[in-house]
Amino acid sequence: MGEIQLQEVTKRAEWEDLLQGMPFCALQQSWAYGQLFRRADRSVFRYKCVLEGDVLAVVQIIERRFFAGCVRVWLVQRGPVWSEGVSLAQKQQIYAELRKLKRQEKVFFLITPEEKGEEGGTLRRFLRARQVMTPYCPGLKYLPQTAEELRNSLKGSWRNQLKKAEKSRLSVSILDGGQGFSDLAERVDAARKVKKYKAFDAETQLQLAALFSRKSRCIVIVKQQGEIVAMAAFYCHGKSATYQMGWSNDKGRAACAMNLALWRAMVWLQQKKITMLDLGGLNTSQAAGLAHFKAGVRPDIQFLAGTWLLR
Repeated sequence: MGEIQLQEVTKRAEWEDLLQGMPFCALQQSWAYGQLFRRADRSVFRYKCVLEGDVLAVVQIIERRFFAGCVRVWLVQRGPVWSEGVSLAQKQQIYAELRKLKRQEKVFFLITPEEKGEEGGTLRRFLRARQVMTPYCPGLKYLPQTAEELRNSLKGSWRNQLKKAEKSRLSVSILDGGQGFSDLAERVDAARKVKKYKAFDAETQLQLAALFSRKSRCIVIVKQQGEIVAMAAFYCHGKSATYQMGWSNDKGRAACAMNLALWRAMVWLQQKKITMLDLGGLNTSQAAGLAHFKAGVRPDIQFLAGTWLLR
């Protein structure tokens, strides 16, 4: 095997072109997500992992500094992003290159890899690392080419709720900007404060939305007799998309408005050639209702390997 090189990427266009070549990319590895933290006075580094001219992976690293900059901590969230067909041996070599970079920069290096939990033992050998945080469990929904295939892939009970919403007097708008993002961010933030769950506040949500181009984002607004009863926001990155935030009131829940919002969003994403939708974590202990709703679209639930401290 030849030598894998880490080459820094500094241009947004190149980074986004690289992500287009990957089968899946999480939001945390998107250019916009990195820029969100760069605005917060943190450093962001992006590398492509190249073997004989072929890009095997890309990785975005966010740096935090503590104690007046004396302690540097690097964080990779849900990365590296792997290209199709990367072998186990190639992954091992890429992780070895990241360890070399850690030693060269003299940083603490935390990595939350896009690897399944059963691969934890392999990671321990590859990284010479120890696990410091428990696994995260996102739901990934594959989006087939046609709306018919997509509809048939849903659970029967979820489809029945969708039919109920479609028969109700609900209107749906799909927008790429405007006041909707602000309205949704404020409603989600109010719910966050009441329910005390962890999420970006309204200001941070709006900053993130602004970092995506209009063609790479959408907000779905569902109304009942002129009143907003459900809203949801989605961001595209590479061939993937993320369900970033959603909100519904009692009237919306009674009319299954969120089923309609998510359905219309998935069809919109299909039309944009998006092949994978990240529904976010399925937390059955703290948000059982939301987890049940997401499970209704039959996502592939990924039990990821957790966060590791490189030694």
